Amino acid sequence: MIMKGLISKLDIKKRVSILFIAVGFLVGLISGLGASAGLGAWEAFFLALFLFYVTSKLVPKVFDLEEEPLDSGTLSLFKLGLSSYWLVWLVSWVFFYNLVIWI
Repeated sequence: MIMKGLISKLDIKKRVSILFIAVGFLVGLISGLGASAGLGAWEAFFLALFLFYVTSKLVPKVFDLEEEPLDSGTLSLFKLGLSSYWLVWLVSWVFFYNLVIWI
């Protein structure tokens, strides 16, 4: 409950970035651990691409946003989460993939 209170005090751009980072980490975890189940690099990439698209479409619904709340609407949300999501996904995917391979 304390985290919810702290996050609700942040401005919308920071909350959107935190959501993209959290989803990127979870998708990286799934992609990395999926290596033990036979998930290849291309499948992991397309899974991450698909879930990024789904996340970018769900952000306005999750935060109850108007049509154009961040300067230029959906394109702004797309650009806002792009770098944070992909960087966190890539790092966590490589980390968990190596963890699965070594164990």
